[in-house]
Amino acid sequence: MGKLCKHQRAICSDNDCLVITDAARRMAEAVNLACKFKPDEVMNSGWMAFALLDGSTDHIVYPSKTDAIAHMSNEFLYAYLNMRKCIGGIPVKDAQLWLNLHRHVYDNGGRMTNPRDLIMPIARDQAITRPVFGPDNPQLVMDGLRKMERRQSR
Repeated sequence: MGKLCKHQRAICSDNDCLVITDAARRMAEAVNLACKFKPDEVMNSGWMAFALLDGSTDHIVYPSKTDAIAHMSNEFLYAYLNMRKCIGGIPVKDAQLWLNLHRHVYDNGGRMTNPRDLIMPIARDQAITRPVFGPDNPQLVMDGLRKMERRQSR
């Protein structure tokens, strides 16, 4: 599980437990710059990629999470921020919490998913699932198109 704070939490927002790092400052500065100088891309639900190691970024606002992942050297060394969630920028404390959350999830074998790829349940006892096809999963779409082409060529 990892190290717990005095409140017995892996990720804590209490000012006594939270240590603001240079990575969070770097991330907050990059997001705030993008919000100031690239408002159209940010407003249209752009995505930015941040290195989990040090919060660095290439300062590009990608049109989708898939595009952001495609431009990174290794998908699992980066976390992806949906800019629509921080149209007015992001405070350093929030950037630190965001980095801590993603590091914790990745360190424990999990992966953050694109919220658009989830099917949210209506009833409490239903599970959260993923659709088979989605606009942000071009590989599945291409596989489906290839199958259709093979059927038509027979």
